Amino acid sequence: MYRGLRRFLLTAALLALATAAHAGSGNLIPAPSFNTNVEFLANWENLSVGTWTDLDFEENPFSGSVLVINDSVGADTGLPIISPCLPVTPGTSYQFSAWQYQPSPRLVAGYAQLFLQWRDSCPSGALIGDTSVSSYAFGAWTFVESLPAVAPIGAHGARLWLTAVRTPASGTFSVHFDEAFVPEPDGSASTFAAAASLAALWRRHGSARRDGSRQHRAARRARRT
Repeated sequence: MYRGLRRFLLTAALLALATAAHAGSGNLIPAPSFNTNVEFLANWENLSVGTWTDLDFEENPFSGSVLVINDSVGADTGLPIISPCLPVTPGTSYQFSAWQYQPSPRLVAGYAQLFLQWRDSCPSGALIGDTSVSSYAFGAWTFVESLPAVAPIGAHGARLWLTAVRTPASGTFSVHFDEAFVPEPDGSASTFAAAASLAALWRRHGSARRDGSRQHRAARRARRT
């Protein structure tokens, strides 16, 4: 029973973090959910490596995801779809995220990468730096979230890359992405609040389990006497 509850709480953790991040602030990404192919084509760039599919992380029949396909030449190469240039504020923290799904069985090694590229202006100012987070998980939808990333001094624009990185020199490696998220300034605070609430819930569950075990042992000793 406790093992099943533990799995339930871990699943709730992912959903709580994702929901809090999206609900707590506005999203700078104009079309994050890939609801339709038309929406995808109108709001993302480098479209030749991406294909809209009806596979949705919430199994929503009215939405979908984008499948990024990496069949390039060379080892450790990444191919992304790219968001429009997003306005950001220097010195402000941005905690970006997305859901990713790598099909199983995985025939070619690789990983999903979220890559926030800082620029001095939109739409195509000089590159200032970048921040990234990766996931090697496959066979299930996985929530991927960066640590708080501070926009460098001079950065007034950013682009989010949803990237399929293939490790070997050949083969085809694919990743589905859904619910891309770059918060408006200070938007990640709700994520930490959700995490704190979840930690408190987990502590209460652990305490209740220990209390129940002690009571069970006491009852068994009482029956023996």
